[in-house]
Amino acid sequence: MLTLVLAASLGLLNPACGDDSDGGTATGGTAGTGGSVPCGADNDCNDGVFCNGNEHCDAGSCANGPAPCEDGTICVEHSDSCDPIDLPGGDGMPVGIGRPSFGYELDTSGDATIYVDNTDPACDNSVGTAAAPYCDLFQGNGAVSYELGDVVHVLGGPYMISGDLSLTMNGTEAAPVIIKGIGAERVVFDGDGSRVDFSWDGSYGVLENIGFYHKTRHIIDGDHLVFHDIGVTNPLGSFIDFNPVVNMRGHDLVIYDSEIGNNRRDNDTDSHGIQAGEGSYNLWILDNEIYNNNGDSFQGCHQCFGAPPHHVYIGRNTLHDDRENAVDLKTIHDVVVSENLMVGYGSSATSGGDAMVVGSNGFDDGTNMGPRRVWILHNEMRQSSRALRIEGSEDVWVIGNVMTDVNRGIQIDDKSHRLIVVAANTIANVTDGMGMWGCAPTTLSVLNNIVVDAVDRHLDFSDCDGSTLSLDQNLFFNSGTTLTVRVGSTNYTDLATLNAATFANANVQGDPLFATGTIVPQSGSPAIDAGAALDAIYDEFQTSLGQDIAVDRAGTSRPSGLSEDIGAYELP
Repeated sequence: MLTLVLAASLGLLNPACGDDSDGGTATGGTAGTGGSVPCGADNDCNDGVFCNGNEHCDAGSCANGPAPCEDGTICVEHSDSCDPIDLPGGDGMPVGIGRPSFGYELDTSGDATIYVDNTDPACDNSVGTAAAPYCDLFQGNGAVSYELGDVVHVLGGPYMISGDLSLTMNGTEAAPVIIKGIGAERVVFDGDGSRVDFSWDGSYGVLENIGFYHKTRHIIDGDHLVFHDIGVTNPLGSFIDFNPVVNMRGHDLVIYDSEIGNNRRDNDTDSHGIQAGEGSYNLWILDNEIYNNNGDSFQGCHQCFGAPPHHVYIGRNTLHDDRENAVDLKTIHDVVVSENLMVGYGSSATSGGDAMVVGSNGFDDGTNMGPRRVWILHNEMRQSSRALRIEGSEDVWVIGNVMTDVNRGIQIDDKSHRLIVVAANTIANVTDGMGMWGCAPTTLSVLNNIVVDAVDRHLDFSDCDGSTLSLDQNLFFNSGTTLTVRVGSTNYTDLATLNAATFANANVQGDPLFATGTIVPQSGSPAIDAGAALDAIYDEFQTSLGQDIAVDRAGTSRPSGLSEDIGAYELP
């Protein structure tokens, strides 16, 4: 469910249309309460993005077109294509992310045991049957519990809500609680601009096809709770006064196929879409659209030194047009960020316009501050001031990503770092491919990357003498210009001189021969079979997180030929 809307300048959100393939709603708001965007012709609605389908004008309002890719395929934005290849394990999960322990794609089609319908004239908050459904999911109270095996069908709506509301799901793995909005659109719970704080707790429960609209905040405690096809949105032009919008504080929690957006303030104070709270672990954030929040789409976790969140998996989301960043990792451990699309990040009063930031508070081993063991795999970052900024960290691996149409692909700051590995990425159409302030990493390994069409420099490490740097088997190319790599005070403008440096080996210069309109090298490209072996990286991931990541962005095994190909794609 990729609902991407880009404005002519970064940071502005056009609320035109989105994709409703999973029962979601347009970017402008939640079904039944949000206003539509007027139009006179189809071109008034087209956002120019392939993966959310062709928008069109229907009776004077923008409407969503069908998703271009069938279920079970992967939509590849940069090449306007649908990839039929499943990823490792055949389980449909993003690269490097295992299936959640409970509830992901759970069959919720069973018969109801409890009914809720505020449009039924016979509704009664003391009954809850099909003949006399509850008038309200909370049964007229501020707090409610649902018990072992309850299947709650929520019909009707919108439900006007107020105050603080708490719901506990007391299920088991064999008999979970299922609360499900019934209908083609999400059943709407509308705060009508008055702040409503929700508390979700318990064990083994699923909340599905519900839209929370106009100033709602959510705290998720408990364990083994799943939120599927949920909306947390506001009308454009309205403001909230809290942070974060969704706070995941328990463990074994899943949010997927959901929408969190238009959560803005009237000032520069943060309001993040999703936050991993202190003490949380085993969190999955999958296949969501998160956008236009006053802070980050996802943040974890500010000053959580005592109990940093850990084992957090952020996969295949569309993250765009927030005031700060798509993903901001502060103090958090064992994170996989895989196959996300991050786009539309410009400078603001509190952000440099980075699509993703690692270690924005820095790293201090003594205080437990900062991120540890971060894996950034197969993401697409584009149309932002910078794609990735690594400020301070322990160990970070940046593998198989595509970074295009940004000022700088990767920025490394002059803060404490131990190990940074940048391998098999493709960076194109940038001012600088990579840059570094200072020379802070204990080890910086840059290998198997393609950097093309860099206006200023392919690499700019002017503050580093190369003693901690290894630069191996990368491909550099600019149409009609020379190599532009700076390390320390030396500018390298020819390949032989660069490869003769103590820190460099077997780098390549030449046209990567991308297929027309793509960044995928064709047969005959100098990138083919020219990369270094990455077995040690694959083994490290397999050992620490138990997943096979020896594939490219399209699911092709690496290597597929004699050696690894350079860049984010492997020729099959």
